[in-house]
Amino acid sequence: MSPIRLGKVDIAARTVLEATGARPDFVLPALMLGRRIGLRQDHRALVRVARVVGWIAHAMEQYHERDLVRPHATYSGELPSG
Repeated sequence: MSPIRLGKVDIAARTVLEATGARPDFVLPALMLGRRIGLRQDHRALVRVARVVGWIAHAMEQYHERDLVRPHATYSGELPSG
């Protein structure tokens, strides 16, 4: 396997920035890496694994700080009739 070249990732990131004004998140490089390492059938698997790792990190942070990272909202609008 040849070395991973980041030129395409850089071009894609600049294109996203120009089109939306925002930098792409981890999904873009994860998808491109998944394709590059041969996950042809399901290159999105790497994205799903990365997202689960992020959720675990958030849960660990919340557990160790003993404080809500994302407190639940309470609905304060009118209730539907009926």
